[in-house]
Amino acid sequence: MADRESNPQVIRIGGFLKRSAVNGPGVRSVIWVQGCPIRCEGCFNKDLWSITGGKDVGIRQLFKTIISTSGIDGVTFSGGEPFFQAEALAVLAEKIHSQGLSVMTFSGYPYGLLAGSHERSWNRLMAATDLLISGPYIAQPDFRNPDPGATGKEYHFLTDRIRPGDLDPDSTSALVEYTIGKDGTVLATGFPDATLHHRFHASGTKGGF
Repeated sequence: MADRESNPQVIRIGGFLKRSAVNGPGVRSVIWVQGCPIRCEGCFNKDLWSITGGKDVGIRQLFKTIISTSGIDGVTFSGGEPFFQAEALAVLAEKIHSQGLSVMTFSGYPYGLLAGSHERSWNRLMAATDLLISGPYIAQPDFRNPDPGATGKEYHFLTDRIRPGDLDPDSTSALVEYTIGKDGTVLATGFPDATLHHRFHASGTKGGF
């Protein structure tokens, strides 16, 4: 399926967090892209399916924000489906690499489809990704265990910037973060228990990726 590349200098995002310790190894900025053609059953982020949601943000603006954030180890692309905006994310990822930071990308597509694709933009994003976590979403995964049988996801270490040992489950004590914005919006990120997630949304609290 063709990706959304009407303007490769702009990324349609549904959320952004400067610093997170539960979205990959170390401390990372996180971009949740808007739009997903896969729409896995039980998806945690259904609000990010439609490409009409979220907002357009220029790559230059995102890059400036990321490199001005001290103490981060890299950036995580989540969603939504990052390969739906592969060209723009590849451009950003290459800039991120130029600053010595790593790039981690989630995708709902299977690895074989991504690796065997002739889509130039997909190939470019793959080349700019250090750790790819691929495969369809499965409800209630245990992301502390990088075993496809336990998570439904496959971990592909594409460069040496991120190594398997960097995902030591004992290195992070919490799998969920809550961030309260200036406007009172609460952002829940990570991998909360499903019951907690439903209660969070039922309370009417805004946010939650």
